[in-house]
Amino acid sequence: MATIARVSLYGQEPEAVLLGAFLSRLERRAVIDVGAERGSFAEEMLRAGSDVVHVIDPEPANAATLRSRFADDERVTVHEYAASDADGQLTLHKSVSPDGAPVTFGHTVLERPDTDEIAWREEIAVTARSLTSLVHDGEIPSRVGILKVDTEGHDLAVIAGMGELEADVVMVEFWTDLPHSLGTCPWTVDDLLSELRPRGFEQYALIAHRGEFVLLQWGDAQLPPGHMGNLVFVHPRVLDQVAPALLELASTLALRSVEVGEMYSQAAWERLAVIEAQKRSLRLRDLGKGGKPKPIHEVDPRVEAAEIREHARRPLSTRLLYRLPVWTRPRIGRLRHHDPRPLRVPASYLSTRPPQHAPTVTLVTPSYQQGRFLAKTIDSVVGQEYPRLEYVVQDGGSSDETLDVLRRFDPVLTRWASEKDDGQADAINRGFRDTTGEVMAWLNSDDLLLPGALAYVSRFFVEHPDVDVVYGNRLMIDAADLQIGEWILPPHDDLALTLADFVPQETLFWRRRVWDAVGGRVDPEFGYALDWDLLLRFRDAGARMVRLPRYLGAFRVHDEQKTTAIHGLGADECARLLTRVHGRSVAHDEILERLKRYYARHVVAHAHRRLADRLHPSVDVSTTPREPVTSVPG
Repeated sequence: MATIARVSLYGQEPEAVLLGAFLSRLERRAVIDVGAERGSFAEEMLRAGSDVVHVIDPEPANAATLRSRFADDERVTVHEYAASDADGQLTLHKSVSPDGAPVTFGHTVLERPDTDEIAWREEIAVTARSLTSLVHDGEIPSRVGILKVDTEGHDLAVIAGMGELEADVVMVEFWTDLPHSLGTCPWTVDDLLSELRPRGFEQYALIAHRGEFVLLQWGDAQLPPGHMGNLVFVHPRVLDQVAPALLELASTLALRSVEVGEMYSQAAWERLAVIEAQKRSLRLRDLGKGGKPKPIHEVDPRVEAAEIREHARRPLSTRLLYRLPVWTRPRIGRLRHHDPRPLRVPASYLSTRPPQHAPTVTLVTPSYQQGRFLAKTIDSVVGQEYPRLEYVVQDGGSSDETLDVLRRFDPVLTRWASEKDDGQADAINRGFRDTTGEVMAWLNSDDLLLPGALAYVSRFFVEHPDVDVVYGNRLMIDAADLQIGEWILPPHDDLALTLADFVPQETLFWRRRVWDAVGGRVDPEFGYALDWDLLLRFRDAGARMVRLPRYLGAFRVHDEQKTTAIHGLGADECARLLTRVHGRSVAHDEILERLKRYYARHVVAHAHRRLADRLHPSVDVSTTPREPVTSVPG
């Protein structure tokens, strides 16, 4: 299942890529999305070229979000119905997490048992409509290119109610048994085929998500318990047209599975070598002063096994993470991952739109002697043309080209100043003084915001009023604006936050209410770890934090940056914060030991994100500053 409060395709990026490729080959480009939830899939279809999208979801909050998200898009029509095999009234069971927090997914008209991942705490009456009834009343077209159905087990009834609706491709979510969430699937593939065969459907593919492996299986619906996938039925009239897209995706997924398999094979062999070395060391322990080794045939295997297990529990074992092959090593904490290459982001970033009622975003750039990068930093913000932006640059009295840059961008800045200050924290506090934005952030004068970041973050805050703090993934760039790494994080973990600061500062945004709750200032006592200190204070104030599954910023790695220039001071400040949080000093080995699971989740998240990057089209990011417009947006 997807993590709570995550706004994405819920791991179904390969499906979106495949259906997007189908659309370019189909004459009919209308799409019906049944069980649209928050509309991410529909948005992908629009990007792929769909000219008409009908989204159907009975859950009131989801429907309201859909109406807001697509309010200005005439191509999208929202239907607040539960699709079924007949018109009438049904009971929608709303899902929550085990601790009672609402989630955006998992709502169903079927009765399901509680599990350790999903519980059912609310029932509401909803209007049910069959697809054929919607066609008959003219609410949806009678012929479409793609019908996508995802109703948490009610899919068979939706297909049974198609009636007059004709589709070239039908995609249906599928599983056999999800013991920790939705339980046993109430229908089989044969049941589904019995409804689709009279319509001419015989051929299908299964996109099977099996942990870190994603496979495309043609005509094979085998899926182990605990895993999910999507059945993609293709009508014979379009099979020849879309077959190349199927083959291309199958090849891409197979290659990625081989890479993942090789990665773990190498890791297994290296770990085996470590184990064998430890076993040899244990067998050769001295028996006495003479240093005579114990013969192997005299070693008690039970004692040896216990000693090996004890060795594995020592903090030193976490250091083995960094002896693994490069594919399995944690990437966070390292600033260079590969040779320089052009800075690129998914093409979809360029079409990200802010919400209809966009909140004001206040962004401050503290600056000192970074004139050679400052124009690029400013342009990365104002170039997004966010409609309600309050942007302040607070310079510490630079003697380089900074003043020329600030005068050049004066028309698009809310205000700027160049005056002596007491360091970065003081500059940030001065910058935020007298600002009013509901959403806040600072961006250092050598870093960049990536395209669409402000629109994406503001939309998330609007759709999730209970979230106080968000951050995302980062790209690393060098002094020449070339990409040298990807810093990809797993979902937010409060424990990890108390042990290490992995949150990319240039991707961090928060609500003013939580800023005010912690005193409305960055602590000037910190010159290096001021962002970690702020996050820990947010945490202590009860802020709800979410990691967003998107690259939001680019962190510049160069010889003059503070991160590399004051490493000793940074270590002292981090040690102070660890002592403040844990009430004692915390050794490096203990930190590594307690972060093992977080590192493992990071490695998985990194593999998934890189697969999605490979599947999605990407575009170069221009870092050449444009001539500023005459006024700041908003």
